[in-house]
Amino acid sequence: MPDDCLLEIILKLDDPRDVVALSLSCRRLLRLAEIDKLWLKLAWLQFTKEQITTVWHGCDDICWKSVYSQLFGRFKVLKDISRVLVLCQDCHFVFWQADGHPCSSQEGETRGHQALTCDDFFRLFTE
Repeated sequence: MPDDCLLEIILKLDDPRDVVALSLSCRRLLRLAEIDKLWLKLAWLQFTKEQITTVWHGCDDICWKSVYSQLFGRFKVLKDISRVLVLCQDCHFVFWQADGHPCSSQEGETRGHQALTCDDFFRLFTE
């Protein structure tokens, strides 16, 4: 797969731990995981403007991985951006918990929702 396609996939990652784990797999992915555009996105995703400006003062020639590292050292990760995938026990609809789910089940009482692990999610397609 061409580097530009791989980079587009990597840019979808929103957890720096995933980026670091990916970078350990081979030299090519290490090189792609070092790209400033990725660390710029992660910094703005996980920290406030006020926090970022304590490290970055508007100059263009900057290493965003270094900025992210400094921000993490000072503030840790500001917000939990992980999303929980959930299965509705009534209508079997899979949805993001934070987005909610208006169940289409006609039953008066619902059986609830089950948070899905990665294995649970993949098992939905193999059983």
